[in-house]
Amino acid sequence: MVVCLLFPYPVPLEPLAEACYRFTPRMAVRSTTWDEGFAKANPANSQDEGFAKANPANSQSRLHEALFLHFQVTPQGANSAVEPLSPLLMLKLQHLCGRFGLKDHQVGWGTAAPLALARARYRNHVAGQKSARNAARNSGQRAVATLPLEALVDLVSPFSADPDLTRRMNQMSLLLHKLGLQNLGDFAKLPLAGLASRFGEEALTAYKVLNEGFEPPWPPLVLPEKVVEEEDLESRELFVPVETLEPLLFLLRALVDRVVARLHGRNERAVSVQLDFESHRSALGSALQIHKREWEFGFPVPQKSFNTIFPILKEKLFFDLQRRPLEAPVTLMRLSILETAPGSARQRDFFHNREHEQEVWSSLVARLCQKLGEEHVFGAEVLSRHRPESAWRGHLSEPARGDPQERGDPQAPDGPRTGPDMRAGSGARAVARAGLGAGPAAEAGTVTPVNFALAGLPNRPTRLLSKPRLLDQDGDWLSDFELRKRWKVIDWDGPERISGEWWSEHKFERDYYRVLTDNGEQLWLFLAKEGVYLHGFFD
Repeated sequence: MVVCLLFPYPVPLEPLAEACYRFTPRMAVRSTTWDEGFAKANPANSQDEGFAKANPANSQSRLHEALFLHFQVTPQGANSAVEPLSPLLMLKLQHLCGRFGLKDHQVGWGTAAPLALARARYRNHVAGQKSARNAARNSGQRAVATLPLEALVDLVSPFSADPDLTRRMNQMSLLLHKLGLQNLGDFAKLPLAGLASRFGEEALTAYKVLNEGFEPPWPPLVLPEKVVEEEDLESRELFVPVETLEPLLFLLRALVDRVVARLHGRNERAVSVQLDFESHRSALGSALQIHKREWEFGFPVPQKSFNTIFPILKEKLFFDLQRRPLEAPVTLMRLSILETAPGSARQRDFFHNREHEQEVWSSLVARLCQKLGEEHVFGAEVLSRHRPESAWRGHLSEPARGDPQERGDPQAPDGPRTGPDMRAGSGARAVARAGLGAGPAAEAGTVTPVNFALAGLPNRPTRLLSKPRLLDQDGDWLSDFELRKRWKVIDWDGPERISGEWWSEHKFERDYYRVLTDNGEQLWLFLAKEGVYLHGFFD
C-alpha cells in the first residue's frame, strides 16, 4: 500500500521525509520546478502562487510536490475504497505535517505510487460525483476508474513533473474527450493494439498502470547529512521585527520541535547544537549592517526530547540576552545539529516510567552543566584501586534503579564493616600515642563503644577530599586554617588499615579512624609520621 501526501504548492520535503522514517523506510518524493510555464500548464499545482513570491530563492530550485510512503497492509485493505490504514496513523501523519508548517495537503492511497498520486489530486473530484455515494462499497480499482482523464499525466510520471509532458498529456486528454471517453475506466477499456501508435508511448504506460499494475521504479531519496532548521522572518507576508525574548522563544519552540521530529526519524540523539541569529539594521544614507549572534550547546548526555533541549536553550538565551541585548531585530533564526549519537529504537515501557525518569535525569544533568560547567558535574564511578583518593573517577551515566540489596549488588553495605585491625584496644593505644582524646577510656586501653551509625551514615565518607590535608593538632583540638575550621575530638573508631601498591614507588600504609567531634561532625582521619591527615567527611 502506497500513501501519497500531496501539497498545494512545491516545498522542500526532505525534513518531513526524515521525520516519517519512524513509520516506514521506503519513501520517495515527487520533484517539480516552480515556473510560470509549469503553473499555466498544470493549474492543479498552482493553487498558491504566493509561495514563489515569498520564496524567490527557491522558485527556480528543485522542490517537491508530493511525498510517497510505502506500508504493508492486508490484501483486503489494499483494495478498499475507504482508508486502509489505521486512523491513528493518519492522525500522526497529519500532525507531523502541521509541525513542519505544511497544511492543506490531500491524502491518497493505492497499490502503486501513480494510483495514490491520482487519487490524492482528484479526491474532491471523485467525491463530487453521484457514483461516489457507494465508494465505501466499491473496490480500489473502481474508485480509480472514476478519475478524470487529466489524471493520466500522474500515471505516466508520478515522481517528477515535466511541463512538456504535461502539455502533451493534456492534448491527449482533449482528444480522448472528443472521442467520447470520460474517465480512466473508459481509457482502460481501449484495445491495446494500436494504442501506442495513435497516442504515443505515454498512453501505453498509463494503460499498463491501470490494467497490469505497472509501477515505475522509485527514485532514491537522498536526505541531508545534517539536521538544520531555520525561520526566515523577512519572507513572511506580515513581517514584524522581533527583538524581545518572548517572540523569539515562540519561534525557537517551533524550530526545536521540527529538529526533534527529524532526529526521532533518524533514530539519533543530539550531542551538540548551534543556534544562530541574524539581524539587519539600516539607516538613511548608510549601508546595510548585518549582525550575527551564535550559541553552541554541548550536552554531556545525548538528548532527543523537546522537553530537555528547549529549556536548556531558553535558559541560555535568557541570561545572555540580559547581559548583551540584540543590536537589531532578528530577521533569521537557524538551529543546527552539529553532532549526533545513535538513539535507542525501543518502544515506551507500558508498565514502568523508566524512559521518563531517564529523560528527566538527562535534562537535569544538561542544565547543571550549562550552569556550572561540564567539569563540575559528574557522578562517582568506583575503580579497583587500593588508594582511597584513586579508587573513583568522575563519570556521567544513568543512575542505577532500585535498592542495592534487591539487585544483589555485592558492594551493597550490609552492616558495620570490621577488619583484623578494627579492635578497640589497638585503636585506643594508637590514638593515645597521637595525643587525641586523652581520657579514662584511653588511659585504660579501652574504647567506649559509640554508635556512629545514628544518622544512617555509610561506612565510607560521603565526601572524600581529592588530597589528604595535614591538620594542626593541639591536644584534643584539630584545626585546618585554610578551611577555617576547628574541631574537638570526642570519640573515635578504628583503626582500619589500608595499604597497597607495594610493587611501586608509591606504596602506602595508613591507619584510618572515624572521629566524632563536639559539633556532631564525623571525620575520616589517618595517622602518619607527619601528623594527622583529614581525608573525608561523613555528611
